[in-house]
Amino acid sequence: MRTVANYIISMLAAALVAFPFALLWRAVRRRGFIKNGTETTKEHEIFSVLFVMFMAALISQTIIPKIEITGEGLRFFQTGYNKYNLVPFREIKLAIRQGGTFFFVNFIGNQLVFAPIAFFVSLLYNKPGFLKSVLITTAFSTFVEVCQIPQNRGSDIDDVILNTLGGIIGYLLYLTLNRLLPEFAAKCKVKIKPEPEI
Repeated sequence: MRTVANYIISMLAAALVAFPFALLWRAVRRRGFIKNGTETTKEHEIFSVLFVMFMAALISQTIIPKIEITGEGLRFFQTGYNKYNLVPFREIKLAIRQGGTFFFVNFIGNQLVFAPIAFFVSLLYNKPGFLKSVLITTAFSTFVEVCQIPQNRGSDIDDVILNTLGGIIGYLLYLTLNRLLPEFAAKCKVKIKPEPEI
């Protein structure tokens, strides 16, 4: 479980670094909303900032190359996991058979870490729909796997499958929230002002 704890700590650090940039971005966006006649809410702004912080944390662990300091200076850290799997469900079956931390990180972790993407997209934007939310999650997962190839970190079709399942979970979490707290969910979306009648 130490591996999981290290991931969480690293993601929290990246999220904190992204926080002031997220605030600046939202300030710029709010000015744009005012010019376009779009209403925003406190809830939308808070969850937008959280979304940016989460994405920064996720990118820090999946796309940004790891750098380590050695006696020879800085160098890119390679995980040694340079396998490339294009056979669907092969690594998933291995994770299920092996169990333990490997199962939690590769099977459960790959779903949980991508679930917030579909959740935030569904929560923050008007009428994203199931298909759009899940496709965004799948597209980002595929992008991550492609970016990891030149880093010698491996690339796995099963990661895309599990990340997509995570997107489905995220959308279902949004539906649950929307059913239990519909007024709160509505406040998290921007509202376009209707055109004045002539």
